[in-house]
Formats: sequence, structure tokens, C-alpha cells
Amino acid sequence: MIYITAILYILIGLILILMGYRLFKKSLLILGFLVGAICGMVIISAFSITLPFILIGMLIGGLLGAFLFKKVDFAVFLVLGGLLGSMLGQILAHNMPQFPQWIIIAVFTVIIAIIAVLIKRPIIIAATALIGAVFLVMGTVQLITGADAMNAIESGKITQTNAIIILITALFGAVIQIVRYKSKK
Repeated sequence: MIYITAILYILIGLILILMGYRLFKKSLLILGFLVGAICGMVIISAFSITLPFILIGMLIGGLLGAFLFKKVDFAVFLVLGGLLGSMLGQILAHNMPQFPQWIIIAVFTVIIAIIAVLIKRPIIIAATALIGAVFLVMGTVQLITGADAMNAIESGKITQTNAIIILITALFGAVIQIVRYKSKK
């Protein structure tokens, strides 16, 4: 099962890195479900609850995300920015032990969510590239080590090397999306 989820993480990561903006523009409902499911997973996982509850949280988050993304433009960017901020906060929190982890994540979530509402397209590209990079690196680490990469991230065992690879991959993905978007106009 570890290898199947690793391959799924890698595929989702590649799709989001290479085609995140186009996917966003063409399929808001699907993206809303995915982002909502990820948010549901992150929130429920923070309470260290078992897999069935995580799956229920993902389903509820996915349905709520799909509804919000389709119906409310403002919520799309608020939620996407919040997800981007929470992921950045999660990555940086482990390297800033002097502050409580939840405060760092909350601050990044709120700040990036507000910025996302103000600058929509760059935030879509940055968020899909970063989310894709996290999935790609998480899946690759899981495929190589055979260990559950999600547990490593949740327990704070994400290495600085992995964080740097995630950020570089996200930057690379954002550049690819910008170039592809400009060439299709």
C-alpha cells in the first residue's frame, strides 16, 4: 500500500507542478475537492486520529472545498492561499523551534490567504506548484525509503534537504506554468 500511495503522490505532484494553473482554470470543482480534501486531511491529522477519521475528514473537506470553489470566487483564493500558507508554515515551523508550531502555521496561513485574495493568478501558480512539489517529494521519499512520508512530515522529521528540494521544485514548477501560460495566450 505504501508504494501505491507513493506513486499516486508522485502523479498528483507532477500534474500540479506542470499543469496546475490550467487545471485550476478548467476544473475548479475537481481542484476544490482536492484542496478541500488536503485541508481536511491536514486538520484531522493534526489531532493524530486514525485513518478512517482522516478519510472522513478528507471527504467532508473535499465536498466543502468543491462547493466553495464553484460557488464563491473569493473563497477559492482564500482557501488556496490558506493552504499555501499552511504548507509553508509547516515546512518552516520545524526549523524554528523557538516558536510554537501552530502559531507559525496559523500566521503563515492568514497572511498568505489575505495576499492570495489580492493577487490571484500568481497565487494559483505558486500554490499549485508548491502543493505539487510537496506531493512529488513526499511520494519520491516514500517510494525510495518505503516509510510513510506523511508520518515523517506530521512528526516534524522533514529534513532541511527535503524542504529545500520542495522549494526549488516549486519554483521550477511555477516557472514552467508561467512559460506555458504565456505561450498559450
